[in-house]
Amino acid sequence: MLRRRVSSLVAAGLVALALAACGGGGSAPSGANANANPTPQPTASAGIYQVRYIIDEDGSINLEVFPADGQPVAPPGGQVGQPDGGAVVTYPDGSTQAADAAGDFIPAQSAYAQGNIRQLETSSEAQPYVIVSDPQGKAAPTSTDVTAYNGATVASASFARRPVGGLRLTASTGPVVSLGGVRTLPAGFALFANEIATVHVEGVDIDGHLASLRNAQVSWKAALGKTTQIAGTRAAVYAPPAIGGASPALDTITATVTFAGSSLQFTATSRVQVFPPGAGFALSGSALANGSVLFVQADVPRVFHPYFWLTSADGTGQYRRSVPANVTLTSILGIPPSPGGVFSYAVANNSFAAIPSQPSQFTSGVPGASATANLTLPSSPVGYIDTAGLARNAIPPLIPYLRDAYAATIDALARHVYDADSGVQALLAAPPSAASLPSPAVPQLVTTGIYYHWCYQWEMLGGAETLVLEENAGTTCGSGGNDAVTVIPGSAAGAYSYVHLYLSSGAYNAAGPTLDPTGGGAALLADAGSWTQTLQQSSGTITSDAATVQIQSYNLGHQTLGTPAFDETLAYQYTLNPGTPALATIQIANDTLSDHADGEVLQLSNRTKTQVHPLHGSGGCVTDNGAPVTGIVCYTVSGSLTRTYYVSSGPFAKNFAIGEKLDGDGSSILTYVSRNAGDASGATIPIASYEQRATSGCLVCAAAPGTMLDVDGSTNLASFTVDRARLVQMNLLDNGQPVGALAFGL
Repeated sequence: MLRRRVSSLVAAGLVALALAACGGGGSAPSGANANANPTPQPTASAGIYQVRYIIDEDGSINLEVFPADGQPVAPPGGQVGQPDGGAVVTYPDGSTQAADAAGDFIPAQSAYAQGNIRQLETSSEAQPYVIVSDPQGKAAPTSTDVTAYNGATVASASFARRPVGGLRLTASTGPVVSLGGVRTLPAGFALFANEIATVHVEGVDIDGHLASLRNAQVSWKAALGKTTQIAGTRAAVYAPPAIGGASPALDTITATVTFAGSSLQFTATSRVQVFPPGAGFALSGSALANGSVLFVQADVPRVFHPYFWLTSADGTGQYRRSVPANVTLTSILGIPPSPGGVFSYAVANNSFAAIPSQPSQFTSGVPGASATANLTLPSSPVGYIDTAGLARNAIPPLIPYLRDAYAATIDALARHVYDADSGVQALLAAPPSAASLPSPAVPQLVTTGIYYHWCYQWEMLGGAETLVLEENAGTTCGSGGNDAVTVIPGSAAGAYSYVHLYLSSGAYNAAGPTLDPTGGGAALLADAGSWTQTLQQSSGTITSDAATVQIQSYNLGHQTLGTPAFDETLAYQYTLNPGTPALATIQIANDTLSDHADGEVLQLSNRTKTQVHPLHGSGGCVTDNGAPVTGIVCYTVSGSLTRTYYVSSGPFAKNFAIGEKLDGDGSSILTYVSRNAGDASGATIPIASYEQRATSGCLVCAAAPGTMLDVDGSTNLASFTVDRARLVQMNLLDNGQPVGALAFGL
């Protein structure tokens, strides 16, 4: 949130967020909660804000808006005044809300919030940018982002001990963390060096909903300026550095979010553009006595809220305001209330406007220049609506959107041990005797299927006879990759359990003499589960496979075996079609993804996986010597998905189309596209080839980044890369040029 010092504050900005995450080691601390299944987290009440008068050192009076559980911060030389009882909050649609006698207001109780519950509880990008005005006309107005959601889950951390077992995974001291990412609000801003701003950070939970950070620890730091945390809140006041000359300076403000006992860390960084006091274009003239003046910058990047430049007129109707040079702006007048009326904003005529048919618009001049701009109301005033800032017009919520897209589409890329064409079905059907383990004595190559040239070995792990598979490149075991799978046959025919692990750096020692799927304790959990299958074969070839599959999915905040982030169930049907070569069709039905903590169903999908080329032999996806083939499509996938969101007004759903293509070199194009009225947004995830992943340590690499498309289906909002630890680095774009960045984990 923003406020002015000496002159009114500009709301503008660039966004940059970064998330750093690392796992813990050692044993669980004494007193840690040992429950394997965390209970649903409590729900946060709606946020309360307070409006206060702030008296600056020159005697001018401004407004400060801050979370009501904190304390106001006065600028240097200034002092905190009384609450502004009755302060008027104007929302993007022009609707208003009045603060009570104590200066408090609750955005979630506004008419605007009640009409936009779905967007506000599922998108940080949709939170309203409001104007707060003093109906008494004593103070200049201010603009700020407020959080208008209600009923958000409290992001927190709970401990669960990792059971000791054959996998020999290091016990985790880190608690399970329910947070998926954080963003700062405002998304970014620009201001003059004699002004100050207030920023706060919001969370997004792993389900894609807004999450309260009430139980988190938040700290702030600016690279050039100074931040002062508002005690008891997730907000801070920023004072820019003192600069001169004519060129703006760039600063960064970083919020770091942590949880007690956890090494998992989230950071969000806003880029700030600081203008020297004399570098603007000065406007002055007449307006409405004791009213407000708002100039809205028109040419801002789509990924940001509109830029507001606010000031107030004195008792004689005179005002003065510096704005950026050489930009197009729209003129708005704040109309002070008549007795019994309310403060409102309307589009105004501007004497400085150069085009008679557009009397409210104008282009500012060069830096350091000035102009007279008299503002008047037209004969039939039109209320101002911040169309771009309306919740329904917000950009797609970038963090949950990509997380959802990844979860929905990664299945095509992933190898599954339950696949009929995995190449390990024959091994599972004929395990060696326990007395012969390890068997073979040294790791050997898988000779067919999608695990072709991985290395395998039967071992005794934790008292259970276990098939261990490790990724490998080449014609002999020794060039290990970063993935490993263990499979344990069950007591019933066709029943198996598995664990999939990966190394975020380094590689497995596939040469042996025995395979260690934990990578010496460094491996991270990717997923685990079980399946029961019924096979039909002809001359030793699987022609049909029906399986029921249960999957537990893990992320960096959930690394305790048995306590995943998500649960998944699906029905798998493999059919080998007649013909030469014989190609398969795979149906995935009723694939249901649920939150492990509360059991809520998040995604339900159905899809068809079609084999395009044989895996081996002439024209196959993999050559006889094990080298992957570039440009040969192995499989395509098409399907549909329903994503369910749970908000205080009840659950609602959105529909998406899934498209996937897997090439022989391991590269893949994954697409996730909205199929909702008025929304053609989408994500494209280009997974790198096996070789690129091994040599560059990236899943989505900088040479071919992923893209996020706006609701029009064509405007590129962001590009991104993903590393082997599933950490995303995303650049926000304006006409293809980076204007900010953020980072989070999948």
